[in-house]
Amino acid sequence: MQSSKLSGKYLPSSYVIASQETFRAVAQYADQLSDIRNDSIGRPSCLHCVEKHISAALVALSEVEAGYPAHRLLVIGHLHEASEEAREEYPELADLIRQIRLNYCASGEFPTIYEWYDLLEQYAFQEN
Repeated sequence: MQSSKLSGKYLPSSYVIASQETFRAVAQYADQLSDIRNDSIGRPSCLHCVEKHISAALVALSEVEAGYPAHRLLVIGHLHEASEEAREEYPELADLIRQIRLNYCASGEFPTIYEWYDLLEQYAFQEN
């Protein structure tokens, strides 16, 4: 497990390791809660909002690539929000965005801006 810059300076290393494990557990739990919430509440889908969150994820990704690794959390968060925005009316798009998010979390791989554009174009003409 990678040690954090926080360990030793601000926090004991055991706390940082526990925090990383807690973060993983909370992320999994949030995913499950999100599925439950969407099944019971639901909200209208907004493809413009999906596009906004994917665009924000791409901007955050450019910051990660420029040497600001903490922006990875913004990438993940915006992908989650994009998926939530699509869930009600475009569940297959929501599931695809979720899989892209999970793949990014596991491997760091991310579609190019052109791949995102092609994907969103498939849905652009379906919105009223």
